[in-house]
Amino acid sequence: ADRQARDHKSQGSMFGGEGMTVEQALAQALNPPPAQRELLAASMVVMALSFYPVWHWGLQTHQKERILNVINPDRDPTGTGYNALQSKIAIGSGGFWGKGYKKGTMHMLRFLPEQQTDFVFSVWAEEWGFVGVAVALLFYLLLVWRGTLAVVEAKDRFGAMVALGC
Repeated sequence: ADRQARDHKSQGSMFGGEGMTVEQALAQALNPPPAQRELLAASMVVMALSFYPVWHWGLQTHQKERILNVINPDRDPTGTGYNALQSKIAIGSGGFWGKGYKKGTMHMLRFLPEQQTDFVFSVWAEEWGFVGVAVALLFYLLLVWRGTLAVVEAKDRFGAMVALGC
């Protein structure tokens, strides 16, 4: 048993040296080396400085309106904010348990456009309610957690990149 433990530890990981736990990998990712911190800070400064020229000269009026209406759909409830408001109404009308499979009024009466793509979450929330949304989010969290474990437990950098989908 002692030899197996030594062999397991000597395999290493993409994070260098000995195997790491998920907590150690997250701690390393959240505390990057100084050179990476400087690069991150410089990138943030460049993005902040480029916001003004991009907003004023890089975007057309209708593009600015779309961005502002995503942030606050109440600005234009009958125009570009209509879909987002209908989505919120559908989510709220699902309540705690939902209305049941194919019984959502917003969905069935076609108040939600592109139900199979853009508004699939709204349709799900209306039909299955808070409970259904919580279950779906738990399954998604489980998928992300298992993917993270696959990356951390990869034996080499290539395996980690494959697990990441790169």
